[in-house]
Amino acid sequence: MSYQSEYEVKCPQTWAWYTGYVQNYDIEKRKMEISYRDDWKKSEWVDVDSVREKFDVSLRDNWRPAEEEEVECKARAEEGEPYGWWPCTAKKFMQSSSNKSTEEQLFSVAFNGWGDAHNELLSLSFIRPKSQSKVLSARNMYREEYDVPPNLQDWVNQLCQNGTLLDTLMPQKKISSQIVHIDYLRDKNKLLLIGNKRVLITMKDIIYCHFKRQETIARLEKTTKDLEKKSREKKEEELKAEKYTFNIHPLLSGYLRGRKGGNIDSVHRKYHPALLKIEPGLQSCCVLAKDKGTLKKAVDELEIVCKKVLIPWEEMGQIIGAKGQQIQDIKQKSRVIKIISWEKWPAEFYQLKEGQRNYYINIGWENDPDQSENPEDWEKYVPPIIQNTDESNIFGKDDIVDLSIGYESQYVNTTTSQSTTQSNTNELSVNNTTPQDDPNAPDALVIIGRKTRVDLCIFMIEMTLNHFRTITKTKKNVFLLRTKINEIKGNPPPQAYTPRNRGRRERRDRRPYGNQGQGQGQGQGSYDETKENSPKQSYDDGGNQGYRSRGKQGKGRGRGRGY
Repeated sequence: MSYQSEYEVKCPQTWAWYTGYVQNYDIEKRKMEISYRDDWKKSEWVDVDSVREKFDVSLRDNWRPAEEEEVECKARAEEGEPYGWWPCTAKKFMQSSSNKSTEEQLFSVAFNGWGDAHNELLSLSFIRPKSQSKVLSARNMYREEYDVPPNLQDWVNQLCQNGTLLDTLMPQKKISSQIVHIDYLRDKNKLLLIGNKRVLITMKDIIYCHFKRQETIARLEKTTKDLEKKSREKKEEELKAEKYTFNIHPLLSGYLRGRKGGNIDSVHRKYHPALLKIEPGLQSCCVLAKDKGTLKKAVDELEIVCKKVLIPWEEMGQIIGAKGQQIQDIKQKSRVIKIISWEKWPAEFYQLKEGQRNYYINIGWENDPDQSENPEDWEKYVPPIIQNTDESNIFGKDDIVDLSIGYESQYVNTTTSQSTTQSNTNELSVNNTTPQDDPNAPDALVIIGRKTRVDLCIFMIEMTLNHFRTITKTKKNVFLLRTKINEIKGNPPPQAYTPRNRGRRERRDRRPYGNQGQGQGQGQGSYDETKENSPKQSYDDGGNQGYRSRGKQGKGRGRGRGY
């Protein structure tokens, strides 16, 4: 029962006023159900005009009864009954010793309607001024019940027990004073209000709005508690979690985050709930997971690197392939993000730098509403490491991979001088000069992607290079063997491949094979240069003149290439 339901009820036999509590109201009979403190008396239905508001204790401050003043005295009719306030008349003040307090001073009082035989001497603590509280009126007295939402039952019940429900629903005293009783009917899950009919009709809308507001607050409180609980649980999990922090260049953080953070969100969804946290920074990213397996997979998808792969200029065409088919096949199988030629790298680097520069400028605008309109002032939002990065220093020591190791040029120079002819030795050298068309001048590819994919891509390029280098080495060995044979036999050495413009052979004479000759002959045997009796005139003549000729010896058809 609430604080507002406490009233004083008049006893029809003694006319004394006892503390009672309004429990219900019968609209038809215009009677109120009253219960009493500690159940000293059974609940009963009484007339409305037998109930009044409780006494205002502030009237007793510095008050002393005057002679013949109507007062109320605290007394009881029988033992076992609580004290009630009886109507009395103060007669006179009885002199007492000076050392007694004001509360202990005695007054002579007469109980109204009981004769002088019941006059008594009472101390001031048993006397109070006549109550000025209004007696309730049955006019416009009404009763109304309101449904309580299930999620607000505990809240309404708690306020009702604390006696603050009415003050919470209606803080305005002028309106709340016209409500006689408010209580929560737990068995019906309804809110009971007794009071002025017009006020109760108004309160219906007020209670509805207040309940809706409280539902919203309750949802927010529940959400907040859930978030706090999850936050505590998450912190506990993070303390026990597997952690890994990897470095990433700020210019590559766009690949890490993805468009509007899409890449990080995608990894979160993919490995939830084992993946606890992804915390990207300016130059690093921290990943936390419940187990090492999930941590390894998440890091694999997030760690982005940019590596420069050095490849000799002469071998770049082999890696690119016809119409770029070879490098596209490597990119597709390794699943890297980009493979960029060194020639196109400056343009790609500019896009990377401008993208991250604009990203940090936009963040600065959001955090600083008073930003300047001068573009020169925008640079303060860009971290210095981004401003100072150029297309070369973006690569660290571990970001440059040199695949030129083991490189051997396919071009051999067999030009001999008079001194080398006399000594019967041919000087074979690799052209190591540094002009613009130097075949040994370094070229490079820039590879951007996940670290494991980039390593796989570099491995595939290296294996491709090793394959072509094996073929080149085999061709050179065959060529050197033929050169040695011609040297022993005293024939002119064959013309070697020489460096040419990138991807193009120099223009030749329109005669077929230039200085090389090709002959065809019929015969049963094969030509052996190591034998002295082999017919060498046929391929020598054809080779020196550069014509096609047919051999005259042999019955079988054979095709031979002469130098």
